[in-house]
Amino acid sequence: MESRPLVLLINLEKRTDRLLKMENRLSGIEYTRIEAVVAKDLSDEIGFFESNLSGPELACNASHIKALKTFLKTNHEACIVLEDDVLFSNDFKIIVNSGLVLPDNAYVMKLETFKNKFWASRYKLKVNKFKCVKMYSFHHGSAAYMTSRKGANFILNELMKQSSPTDDVIFKDMLERKEYGNALQLLPACCIQENFDNQETDSDIYRSRDSRRSSNSSTVLAKHLKIGRELMRILSYFFKLFRLQRRFRVEFKNPKP
Repeated sequence: MESRPLVLLINLEKRTDRLLKMENRLSGIEYTRIEAVVAKDLSDEIGFFESNLSGPELACNASHIKALKTFLKTNHEACIVLEDDVLFSNDFKIIVNSGLVLPDNAYVMKLETFKNKFWASRYKLKVNKFKCVKMYSFHHGSAAYMTSRKGANFILNELMKQSSPTDDVIFKDMLERKEYGNALQLLPACCIQENFDNQETDSDIYRSRDSRRSSNSSTVLAKHLKIGRELMRILSYFFKLFRLQRRFRVEFKNPKP
């Protein structure tokens, strides 16, 4: 088995500009380009079925499925999956050249930060010489992560259901179910997407996803408000009942003349 992780870069055929940028950023690192699936070719890649996901989200899932299947055909112990809009810190090359292997009880290690807060273990773990934490809640983004052969099979099985976007599947659904082991977050993260530094960077996938999540967030907020109102109504009822009981006891012990 090859101990150095296989680096896979997902890139749309028409985005030669992004490929050129990534070639410069990955200078000195051997990688394999995975041609990204586009929405119009979904029927050829994954067949026809009903889904609540948008075309770009389905295409993103299919692209990650394609990358993981490519990895499993090799003799590498681990792979790093990248999307073509990622910036790297100096630690990235160190990780690639280190022969880092995930612990048996972890199915994935997230290499990027999405700058959103998430719950994680208080205590840092060491994988080889690198620090990380166990993730306990959803952390957005699937632009840079590392997985093992076992982890890749787990992720593939879930992605092929096409029930959620890629990052939801890997860093939310699988995390919450806890049957696949731990999801780790590298500390500090060595990757970040361009759109955090350049607001003009386009991303059809995340634009579509943000729109859907915004709608979902409104629905969830409405449900929480309704639950809150019901709880307040119940508490108010018990408070009134308590006052009546207290009044009854006082009057019973001290009957009026």
